[in-house]
Amino acid sequence: MNKKIGLLLILVFGSFLIVAIIYYVFYFSVDDSLPQEELGTEDVSQASDSIKRIELAKTEELESEKIVAVRKMDTPMGQANLERMARSFAERFGSFSNQSNFSNITDLKMVMSEDMQSWADAYIEKNRKTNLANDVYYGLTSKALSTEVEKFNDSKGEAVIRVETRRREAMGTTNNASKLFSQEILITFIKENKAWRVDSAYWQD
Repeated sequence: MNKKIGLLLILVFGSFLIVAIIYYVFYFSVDDSLPQEELGTEDVSQASDSIKRIELAKTEELESEKIVAVRKMDTPMGQANLERMARSFAERFGSFSNQSNFSNITDLKMVMSEDMQSWADAYIEKNRKTNLANDVYYGLTSKALSTEVEKFNDSKGEAVIRVETRRREAMGTTNNASKLFSQEILITFIKENKAWRVDSAYWQD
């Protein structure tokens, strides 16, 4: 009888021990493995690379902004405005027809110096007398492509800007382009009453 009780106790204790071992292995080992699965070595490496790429992109963006800022500071604001003025003047001055009544010149008198205004008046008066009949349309249109500053002195009020243009010649109608060519115009500026004015404009051969 005592042997049976002892054997029964051994079986019960053994069963309890097996259950305890199984519980420990499956419960604690699974819990401990979860962080490793969520933050494995490969995931940590990828996260680190992403952070580095973001930081590098921010650094490159800041450097790019600094370069742009330096370039803007290198070009005086007055010079940049004068280049835009030269482009606009070249396009308007170089676009005309034999039926436009010299509007390409008269419309620009407001930005001309006193000397150039005198030249414009004399030029218009002379050519109105010598112009042939304008029954057949003839016109030129000009488009500014680039500018080159040959001289700029803000304190002295002197500047020279070369503008490269693309010009289209038309005869008969505005759509009948007979010739397309490039031509430069040299524009000089002076300051009159503290404002920049075009003092001369010469088309280059």
